[in-house]
Amino acid sequence: MNNPLFQFNEGFGMSSVEELAALQKALYAGYEVNPLAMTDGAAIRAEDVDNTLHITTYRDEHFRIWNDIAKIPAYSTAEQYIRLTGYGTAEGGFMGEGMLPSETTSQLERQVAFVKYIGTRRRVTHPMMMSRTYATDPVTMENRNGAMVIARQLEWSMFYGNSKLGHEVGGRPSEGLEFDGLWSLAEVEVDMRNKPLTERAVNSIAQVVLDNYGMPNQMYLDYATWQDLNTTFFPKEKILLPTNDGEYTAGVKIGSMVTQAGTIRVSPAFFLQSPDLRSPLRECPLTNTNLDVPLPPSAVTIGAPTGADGDFAKSFPSGGIVSYKVTACNFNGESAGVLGNVDVTLASGDVTKHIPITITNAASPTTNNVEYYNIYRKDDNTDGKYYWIASVPCQDQSGSGLTNWNDTNSVMPGTRVAFLGEMVPDIIHFRQLSPLMKIDLAQIDTSYRWALVIYGVMVLTTPRKWVKVKNIGRLAA
Repeated sequence: MNNPLFQFNEGFGMSSVEELAALQKALYAGYEVNPLAMTDGAAIRAEDVDNTLHITTYRDEHFRIWNDIAKIPAYSTAEQYIRLTGYGTAEGGFMGEGMLPSETTSQLERQVAFVKYIGTRRRVTHPMMMSRTYATDPVTMENRNGAMVIARQLEWSMFYGNSKLGHEVGGRPSEGLEFDGLWSLAEVEVDMRNKPLTERAVNSIAQVVLDNYGMPNQMYLDYATWQDLNTTFFPKEKILLPTNDGEYTAGVKIGSMVTQAGTIRVSPAFFLQSPDLRSPLRECPLTNTNLDVPLPPSAVTIGAPTGADGDFAKSFPSGGIVSYKVTACNFNGESAGVLGNVDVTLASGDVTKHIPITITNAASPTTNNVEYYNIYRKDDNTDGKYYWIASVPCQDQSGSGLTNWNDTNSVMPGTRVAFLGEMVPDIIHFRQLSPLMKIDLAQIDTSYRWALVIYGVMVLTTPRKWVKVKNIGRLAA
C-alpha cells in the first residue's frame, strides 16, 4: 500500500481494490481470554497477567483478639487450673491484746478446660505443582489461605464459641467441638435494650468490671458501633488537622477512652459483625450451607405467649408481630430454615410473657445427626429479615424427636455485641497444645494432600472481669 488510506488534508482518501483486499487480511487482537475461542490475531497475542494475588476477602488486620491474647503452652487435652475466688471473710480482723486472730480460709475452685481441635485439609494436583503459575507457588498459596481459614475460626470462636452445643445426653448438653468464647464465658452481661453505645454507657460498663475487682483495659466492638461511638464525640470536639498539601482532615477516631477505671483501648473487630457465622447479625440461610448437614426439622410449632419471664417491651412496648425460622445444625453446617407454623401477635399485655417453641426433628434422620438448632426471628424491627437469636442443643435425635425452647427476648435480632474487660495473661489467655502445624496425608492419587491444624482452648480464669454487652442499637440516621 503506497498511499495512506486516509488523506487528512483532503478528507476521505481513495484506495484501490488490491489495497482493500490487503487490509481485510489484517489480524485482529480482540479481547477474547478463553484459549479455545481464540482465533485470528488473538491466537498469537501475549497475555499480560498481573502476578500479584489481589485479596478480596479478610486479611491479617481483621484479626484483633487473636493478635492481642496471650498464648501459653498446654500440656494435656484437659487443662485444669485453680481459681482464687476469695481471700477469706471480710468481717473481723481486729483482735484484743494478747488474743489469737480469727481463722479465715481462702476460697478456691478447680476448673477444667478441654482442648479443641481446628483444622483444614488442602489439596494440589501434581500437574498443578509442575505448572508455571502467575501468582505464587500453589502449595505456598494454599498454606497461607488455609492458615487464614483457621485464623478466622479462632477469631470468631473467641467471641461466639460455645462448647455446649452437642446434643443432650441424660438431660444435659454433651461437649461440642467448639471451645467457649466470651459470649459463653463472661458471667456478667449488660443489656443495652437497642440503645446505642455512648461514652456514658462505656463508663457504666467499666464500673461493672471495677465492682468485680477488675481493672478494665480493653473493649472489642464492631465497626458500626465504633462509628456511632465516634459520632457521639464529634459534636463535642470538632478536630480539623492541617495536612502537608494545605487540606484539612476532619473527624474523630477513638483508639482509647479514659474512664474512671483507667484507659480502655477501643478495638473494632470485624468478626463481631460478620453475618457469615453465628451472631445476632446472621440471617437465616435459604439453602443448606454445606455438605453432610442434618435434614431440616419436620415442623416448628409456635405456642401462645405465656408465663411472666419475657422482656419483649424493649423491642415493642405496645406489642408487635413475631415470626420464627429454625435450622438443624451439626459441625459441618446447617440446613435450610423451616418456617414456624404461625406468626405470633403480642398485645401490650403479652410483652412480659415468653413464646414457647417446639422443634420436631426429621422423621427419618440420616447419619448426619442434628446436634443443635439455630433459631431465627423476624419482628417489626428487622425489616422483614430473620436474624439469629439462639442456638439450642437437640434434646432428642430420634425420628420426630422434640426439642423445646422459650423465647424471652434475651437476644434482640439484628442488634450488635461488644465485650469489655481486663486483657492480661493471668485473666484471659489461649492455651495451645500445638502451634499451627502442617501434617502430610497419605497419597491416594496424583495429588498432594495435607492438613493444617492447631490445638488449643481459650481460658477465662475470672469470668466476672469481662462483660458481654448485648442488644446494642444504632444511632438514628
